[in-house]
Amino acid sequence: AEVAPTVRVRIVIAVAIALCSGLIVALDYAYSPRWIMTDIDQVWFAARAILHGQDPYPLIGPGREFDGPWPLYYPLMAPISILPVGWMSAVWARVLVAAIPSGLLAFVLTREGYRFLPLFASGAFLASIKLVQWPPLLACALFLPWLGFFAAAKPNLGLAVLAGMRTMRDGVIALSMVVAITVIAFVVQPGWYAQWRAAVESAPHFQSYLLLPGGQVLLLSLLRWRRPEARLFAVLAVVPQTPSLTTVLFLLLIPASRRDVTILALLTYIPFFFFQSSAKYPSFEAWAQVMEWVLLFTAYLPALFFLLRKPNVGPAPEIIERAVRNLPVWIRGTSARPSL
Repeated sequence: AEVAPTVRVRIVIAVAIALCSGLIVALDYAYSPRWIMTDIDQVWFAARAILHGQDPYPLIGPGREFDGPWPLYYPLMAPISILPVGWMSAVWARVLVAAIPSGLLAFVLTREGYRFLPLFASGAFLASIKLVQWPPLLACALFLPWLGFFAAAKPNLGLAVLAGMRTMRDGVIALSMVVAITVIAFVVQPGWYAQWRAAVESAPHFQSYLLLPGGQVLLLSLLRWRRPEARLFAVLAVVPQTPSLTTVLFLLLIPASRRDVTILALLTYIPFFFFQSSAKYPSFEAWAQVMEWVLLFTAYLPALFFLLRKPNVGPAPEIIERAVRNLPVWIRGTSARPSL
């Protein structure tokens, strides 16, 4: 067993990773030959619109005030969740949204040892930082359920986060946060849901991995249904999503040893370098179809292998315990509490 680092060491590691993450984003902005849109830019603009009493959905999209290739695919809870950065410039918003979750995630994951540190050297983490995407923040919510309101900002990944809560109490807290921010969204702008749904239904690139030939094998993760990381994995395999390397960050929480985390972290550089070739494809949709296969073989299937090596252990509500009592032990598992 690893010796857990002291709080002081954890703070030093967290601050270092936060500073590096923020520096990567700042340097990308300073040295990019042109403005490259990140995932948070739309949401930052929407937050500014809300602060000025405007409806962000008609303002974002091709040829609109915020001119980009896509409409606002996020529910209103996303810009509401980051309202404080709406007062800042786009660059500072990028830096803070990249740096703070990265440092917080490092602090949380070093609570029991250094096993997950290779995650921060992975292609998945680097892509999340360079694109300023949500997975580092949502991964924090897995261990700090009072951050669960961020799960409402990206509902497909949010469902996976809720499924991956470690205890029933954590799940109730996180779900309460989701309900609270959803109520706030309807108070701020009652008609947002219809606009968001219309935007999402127009997107051709949201796909489930289960729809790939052979992708159904990912449901073998349910053989470890008692483990929170198995439930997280299963929902990620089912929900429609953009085939993104950044989502693979969640899969790096599955391996049981530092060696296995390192192996999976290195494998994520295969889709990372493939990501750099997206301009060679005739359309984003064509690239996304190929990227889905790349992620299946370099991330999801290896993560499934590491998951199935773990025992099916973990607490379950009494009603579920009674329902599975007569099933074979390889299906019902045991109620012992799993380690991180």
